[in-house]
Amino acid sequence: MENDLTNEEEKLNNQKDNQLPVEQTVQEDFDVEAGNLSTEIPKENSTITKNTVNTQNTTELKTSYTITHVNENKDDNTKSSEPTDSQDSDAEKPKKSKKKLLIFIIIVPLIVGGVAAWFFLGSKKAEAPQGNSNQNNQQTEQTETQDLKPYALAYSYQTEEADFTPDCSPPPAQQSFLSPIDGSEKIKSTEFGNIIVGDTSLDKQKVVVVSYSGCGAAEGQTVWFSQNSGKSYDKIYSAKKPESSESLGEQITSVAISSDGKSVVFALLESSGSKNTVKEVNPENKEVKDLFIIEQRGVFIRGYDKANNKIYYFVGCYNCGGVNFNKLYVRSVESDKEEVVYEHNRIGYQTVFNKDFTKILVNKESQGDGIGGGPPYDIEEFNMETKLFKNLEIINEKDVVIIGYTEKQEPYYTSQNKIVKKVEDGTKITVYNSPKTILNVFLVSEDQVIISEGEYNNFEVNNYDSKDKSTKLVFKGDEKTKTFGITWK
Repeated sequence: MENDLTNEEEKLNNQKDNQLPVEQTVQEDFDVEAGNLSTEIPKENSTITKNTVNTQNTTELKTSYTITHVNENKDDNTKSSEPTDSQDSDAEKPKKSKKKLLIFIIIVPLIVGGVAAWFFLGSKKAEAPQGNSNQNNQQTEQTETQDLKPYALAYSYQTEEADFTPDCSPPPAQQSFLSPIDGSEKIKSTEFGNIIVGDTSLDKQKVVVVSYSGCGAAEGQTVWFSQNSGKSYDKIYSAKKPESSESLGEQITSVAISSDGKSVVFALLESSGSKNTVKEVNPENKEVKDLFIIEQRGVFIRGYDKANNKIYYFVGCYNCGGVNFNKLYVRSVESDKEEVVYEHNRIGYQTVFNKDFTKILVNKESQGDGIGGGPPYDIEEFNMETKLFKNLEIINEKDVVIIGYTEKQEPYYTSQNKIVKKVEDGTKITVYNSPKTILNVFLVSEDQVIISEGEYNNFEVNNYDSKDKSTKLVFKGDEKTKTFGITWK
């Protein structure tokens, strides 16, 4: 019995010594984002509770944390949870370090994570405008090109009668115009003055015109440039004028717009007439630079592939006839290396490049009795990759044959007052049948054909709608008219 009582007392004592701690809490809130944690956790047995609430008048969630301090009591005497100077003994320093470590472990990852997220999102925002800007620029350029449509016929007209006299008088005055293809009233453009309109080149909104002046003119031959579809022209280069009636001055033998439309190239024959310098001019600032020199009187530029910095041309005599245009050259602007693209034994005055300079359409004429060629005409396409000609058609008729590429880059030619295109599978499709002689072809697209037809001293420029088969008169001209081509807007 005595042993039983002793065991019972020991159990009671053990229960008292091992009783669970009575939890007393001191709650302190702090905001992680604000970093206002100022209270040190005094005991190891403390907890941190995450509180998420809606801020006032907004749907934004605000997060705070509550620190709960726990006091352990093994007897009736309760110890204060608040630290005092007497409690800050050396024995308790390790415990305080552990508490600080606990806060460090919890808070630092949150801060580091926040900084990383800010940096990542900030970087993405900084990168986005640059990438989108380049993409948008490309899309804008493509959209602008796609939005362009055929607009008007650009041409000049002699506004006064010629009065050439032996005393070296200037040529008659020329005025430039636009005739919209919708048939509306013509638009007066730049007055060129007393000149003769020579070589021209067009590329959508861009037009370049070379004017020739006699010995009585105030200036030499001039390069005019329009970048607003022919509404106005600016002088971007003037050559040296003739010094006397026996002198020709500097002569511009040919001109072309670069494939990107940003510059103009022309060949300039010096006054002495011994060599030709190919020059490039920037229409924006009118800066001129020499590209290369050729020891020939005539240089006839047929294309400037700006993407590959290559210029294609023929050479020969200038103002003396006899050029057969049967040996095409190409020169790299960067390396100044000249190569022969092709050579044949016919006359190939009509030489047309497709848009990417991968193919060349050639009308090979037969040698006639005098200067120039005639039938039969071999319409052939030269492949720049294979370096081979492919015959598309042989035409044996007296009318001059005109060749070119459609807007879809399909080759076409005129034959018996018809415009015929040849599609990829070799099928021939007649896209227009004229009741008159076709003098020139300005445009062939899927739904539109613009041509000049009639006689040299009495012709019409018509706009034919391929869908409804209707024809609209654009312009009537005569021998005083010099047509440049169709501009886009």
